[in-house]
Amino acid sequence: MYDEKVAGYKKIATRFKNFNKELRDIWENYNIMIFYIPKLHNLVKRKNLPPLSFAPLFSEIQKTIKIDDTLGAFSSLRLKSSPRSSLVESVITFEDFLSYIIYTVYSDYPGKLLSVDEGNQIESSDRKSKLLNTIIHSENKEEIIDKLIEEKSRSIFYGNIVDFFIKDRAKLEFRDHFKVELSDPIKKNLAEILARRNIIVHNNGRIDRKYIRETNSSEPLGKKIKIDEQYLKYSIITLQGIAAHAGGQVIKSIYKKPILGKIKYIMNSYENHLKANKANAADA
Repeated sequence: MYDEKVAGYKKIATRFKNFNKELRDIWENYNIMIFYIPKLHNLVKRKNLPPLSFAPLFSEIQKTIKIDDTLGAFSSLRLKSSPRSSLVESVITFEDFLSYIIYTVYSDYPGKLLSVDEGNQIESSDRKSKLLNTIIHSENKEEIIDKLIEEKSRSIFYGNIVDFFIKDRAKLEFRDHFKVELSDPIKKNLAEILARRNIIVHNNGRIDRKYIRETNSSEPLGKKIKIDEQYLKYSIITLQGIAAHAGGQVIKSIYKKPILGKIKYIMNSYENHLKANKANAADA
């Protein structure tokens, strides 16, 4: 249950610190894997480490892995599994932070649950039925609000994440901040990162029509995407910077408090990162 004794803006600032550390840990863990896997590869190849024995699925009989199979697994882990899992985990962490912002704001200002998206002002009969069911099967007002917040948050992330920022679908008073200040990072960078996560999770990393539609990519259907160190770092920085701006805008616009601490630092760092990239592109 939401703790009303702690101001919402402080909760968002604290949650951002944790979010920021989680992203740093993902990046650090990836680099640890990339650094040590080749060393383990050499040790196994020279037979300085014992072969692995384990019980396969649906069996209790121990099986010893051949050296060549182990070396192949190391290569797959370094080139495929570790980069993919790092990207997916980063996006999950990013979306979890955004969900926390939504939950905190709606808990403090339940009236925002009454707002609707433009062009969607007439409730569908299905949604009315769900709302009525929520009210009937809840024990008190607090439980009703919790359930409505959960449903609202879920519906937002089922939609286009670009609209969450550009059109402020969650009514977090972003105003024109993302439409003007960060339009390209949202429409191009973030959209591509999330589309890539989706084809990793749902299409084994192969480009599909939805990816092409969402990113305007000219890559051929069915091509397997790759995630190298530079792309992963760039993606984590993008998620980190956009999350900081989202938290900062909520603190400033809704809670009427100054943006300070880690959120301010990451906002400034991300803006400098974008300026440096723009300058490098102009010089190229």
